[in-house]
Amino acid sequence: MQELKRLMAMKLGPLNWYRVKGLLHREGCRREHHEWDHRDNADYREAVLELANVVKAAFPVRVEATKLNDCLQEKGESVRAHYYRLYELFNRHSGMPEPNVRGADPSLLECHLSSWFTRGLRDDIMRGMKAGLVGWKDTRLADLLTYAMHVEEQLEEAKEAEAKRAAEAEKQIFTKDRLAAAKREKARAKSDIELQLALFTNDSCLGSCPTDC
Repeated sequence: MQELKRLMAMKLGPLNWYRVKGLLHREGCRREHHEWDHRDNADYREAVLELANVVKAAFPVRVEATKLNDCLQEKGESVRAHYYRLYELFNRHSGMPEPNVRGADPSLLECHLSSWFTRGLRDDIMRGMKAGLVGWKDTRLADLLTYAMHVEEQLEEAKEAEAKRAAEAEKQIFTKDRLAAAKREKARAKSDIELQLALFTNDSCLGSCPTDC
């Protein structure tokens, strides 16, 4: 236990260590066996748990709502990636412990996490959710995530279809322009041939006629 205390004193620094050292009451407790779960380590395990609880109570998680407010779905970021990034920030900065068991009704943590999740979604995805998911405000987080990914997939499919239509339209315009250009070129060539024939005929006529013709 003394070694743990020395490590904590180095990690926390003098001021923070002073806040907790007076709350530790198992001075002589030590690890008796190399296997953590061995029964000889029962007192030591209890002492370590007590130490962890003292530290948690002395240094509670700071709530930093700004970091959660700033967690918006980025351009090119998938719904799933956005959720995992938010989930990590939420656990770190919300100050709310995650329940060991999720019941039939949403916990306070789930309600807050759902709110931050929908708030940070892209506008087009959120519009799709509001349009297609009746009662989305009361929907469980897992279902919100599933439906958001469904909307994202639909938007991607629509985007790909639109790009395909645009490419096809551009191809048709290009083909039409080429046909029109070929037609103009053909007409120009025909005019040139007719002009050359006319000039040739005129020259032939001039060459075959008498001088006084």
